[in-house]
Amino acid sequence: VSQSRYQQLNVSGDLDLSSHNATGGTGSSSTSSTQIRLVGNSVQNIIGNSSLTSSAGIIPTLVINQASGGTVSVDGRVNLGRNLVINSNGALSFSSTSVVGFLNSANAATISGTTTLTNIDFQDLIINKSGTTVSLSSFTPTIRISGVMTITAGTYTTNGQLTFRSRAHIVTGKQIGRA
Repeated sequence: VSQSRYQQLNVSGDLDLSSHNATGGTGSSSTSSTQIRLVGNSVQNIIGNSSLTSSAGIIPTLVINQASGGTVSVDGRVNLGRNLVINSNGALSFSSTSVVGFLNSANAATISGTTTLTNIDFQDLIINKSGTTVSLSSFTPTIRISGVMTITAGTYTTNGQLTFRSRAHIVTGKQIGRA
């Protein structure tokens, strides 16, 4: 773990948030807010809060920046106060119990980055950004959601890059939903 003078924490191992229950991490702007950067070159695990209903434990901007294309695995709930930036060409996987939340901030948030990945497969996605948006910004992969997308407050701007998908092996009826 190293920290630079630009409010950035570089993590080369796992990021364990399982007991992180503090609130905050909202930052004042996308360029000056604190960043947690995953910079490892092999497997890095993000271990989220085990309570899938908790909105505590908000972290600032999360940057996945693995230059050598390592693997990042997400399990549990990860609450972001600002942005998710993916600057890696390695594997990115979200377990069947993972939840990514953009929460409790008056600041708009983005999912952005530079990657050759064609899809980012979230399990569950929660947006609770009162009066603001979460948007895809200069980002080419499609966001695919296998579980539930919940928008309690705010707006999610997809730029045509959102897909809901079913993981059912046998479809016995029609899949019903609305976006």
